[in-house]
Amino acid sequence: MCEVPQKHWRPFVSGAVALVGPHSSPRSNGRCVRLALVGIALLVCAACASLPKTHTYSPSAALADTADSTSLGRVAARRMTELDGPSGINLIPDGPDALLARLTLVDLAERSLDLQYYSWHNDTVGKLLVGAVLRAADRGVRVRLLIDDVGASPDDRTLLLLDAHPNIEVRLFNPISSRSVKALWMISDFSRVNRRMHNKSITADNQMTIVGGRNIGDEYFEASTAMNYADLDALAIGAAVAAVSARFDRYWNSPIVYGITELAKHFDEVHVLVVGGNHGEHRVDGKRVNRHDNADCKVFEQGEDIVEVC
Repeated sequence: MCEVPQKHWRPFVSGAVALVGPHSSPRSNGRCVRLALVGIALLVCAACASLPKTHTYSPSAALADTADSTSLGRVAARRMTELDGPSGINLIPDGPDALLARLTLVDLAERSLDLQYYSWHNDTVGKLLVGAVLRAADRGVRVRLLIDDVGASPDDRTLLLLDAHPNIEVRLFNPISSRSVKALWMISDFSRVNRRMHNKSITADNQMTIVGGRNIGDEYFEASTAMNYADLDALAIGAAVAAVSARFDRYWNSPIVYGITELAKHFDEVHVLVVGGNHGEHRVDGKRVNRHDNADCKVFEQGEDIVEVC
């Protein structure tokens, strides 16, 4: 039996009592009570949810041998010889230029990509960058994607699709304990979930990085027809890159960061299926299952392998 602390359920009860007044009609009172009971029931379900006690993923770090073995490393080294300082910085004030810089950096990556963002929208810009990241992973680039769980627009199934790629790993910062009633759980566990990650960086081959105020979404790159933000980014080489990578590794390996797959397995809400070559069947827990039995599964093809999220 899950015990819900008084500090969590008392506001719902107090609210219900306040709404049910002596001058309210019986019908109105009944509606308020029913709403309060539903809220308490949902709160109990959310409070019973918990994050995994231990992590199943392995710690990892930025690649350290990319200076001479990558094109970006060689370009950065040549440029640093022309500069009088430990780092080189190029400011990017315009939104379209900032998007093009990110897409170009992803396309030029040969060994690794580390992406850390508070918000990643499921819009035109978000899909363009996801497509570029997938192409990089197809080339063999190791991709580490770290997103704030509150700011992330893609749902768990979409993130699982990305994580199913053999060269992509997706982790969430300080995730909400309940994956199905996230908004309600934010209220009941506000002191914890109010701690969010607003870092924004994309680093290629541990040799070049873009940092700044832009999240990933149309309005950050002057691509929205409704509203756009004015912001500033910086493309950096040299010692600044090492500092950004070190910060990324601290977050990536933090005990309050969880892999999207380990969250899905813990809550048993979705199953990731990797199928080898045969498009007519797949396996779940070692059992062969026909594809048509899971018509709602999303299919992601990688080479000769098929990955499904159900």
